[in-house]
Amino acid sequence: MIRYTSGLVVILAVLLAAERIIGRRQQRLRTHQSTIVQIVPPRIEPRIVDIHFGGRQWRYVYHQGAWRYPAYHDAFADPARLEGLLRALRGCSGTPADGADEHGLADDRRVDVILRDVQGRAMVAVQVGDAVPGTGGRECYMRFADEDQVYHVHTNPRLPLGHPLRPLVDLRVLPAGLGLGPATAVTILPADGMPQLRLEQVFTGTPSPAGPPQRIWRLVTDTREEDGVDASVRAYVAYLRRLTFTRLQHPARFEVAEKPRMLILTDHTGRQDTLEVGARASDQDTWIRLRTTGHSGTITQAQAELLFPSAQALLDTAHTPARYQRPGE
Repeated sequence: MIRYTSGLVVILAVLLAAERIIGRRQQRLRTHQSTIVQIVPPRIEPRIVDIHFGGRQWRYVYHQGAWRYPAYHDAFADPARLEGLLRALRGCSGTPADGADEHGLADDRRVDVILRDVQGRAMVAVQVGDAVPGTGGRECYMRFADEDQVYHVHTNPRLPLGHPLRPLVDLRVLPAGLGLGPATAVTILPADGMPQLRLEQVFTGTPSPAGPPQRIWRLVTDTREEDGVDASVRAYVAYLRRLTFTRLQHPARFEVAEKPRMLILTDHTGRQDTLEVGARASDQDTWIRLRTTGHSGTITQAQAELLFPSAQALLDTAHTPARYQRPGE
């Protein structure tokens, strides 16, 4: 009986100790949770984003389904980086931290971000400081623009902005924000009097248990129709998608060529976008215009010549892909 009673006492003591430990942990958790502050609402949908740093300012405006940078000929913004910034901000929360200037929140070091609605009214204004040591740059110090309290935030909006800070502009002639899907046809109009060349994606074969029919690129001219070399055509189409302006210009400055050259791209939905190559802008550069949006600028003459390959070049199995590939591809 004594042995049985002693065992019960030991078990009771263990249970009481465990209860005290669990109680302390729950108390610490409640205390920790009570200090977590939500800084940016999770479902916020700004239509204007202002970024300030070192006396400079960049404003991005959401217009017709895409982010634009009005200060540079209404260029398309880089959607991956701008949406990366918004993802880092949406729903972010933090715990209080001491200090301000030592966390990169002094005037000359911090990044100010203001999210505004379509009328320009501020929805959220925050100041982003340095990365938190030991987090690999993935966390940062932040505070509300009108408060002194600093927070340790488990995200870092500065990462998508890059270093050094520059405008988040997409200078591709066919920018990602344009929404053009995968190309299924390219009509190449070299110049007046030159033969028209068209590339079309078509199905070959019939569906079978082994899989669906494959898509191939077919080359069509006024005089012939034959299958293109897949590697050559894919390299050419990829080149069109990453073609980049050397400089954007005001649309009114675009100079039409004496013999205009054009490309018409069609995506899988049937949407078409037209690129018009204009006159020479200088000894090195040539004008180009995206008719869909009116954006105009220059590309190098070497870039311009690659836009208009011959039919034979797209049937070439040896050299054509290398002409259109970036180093290392």
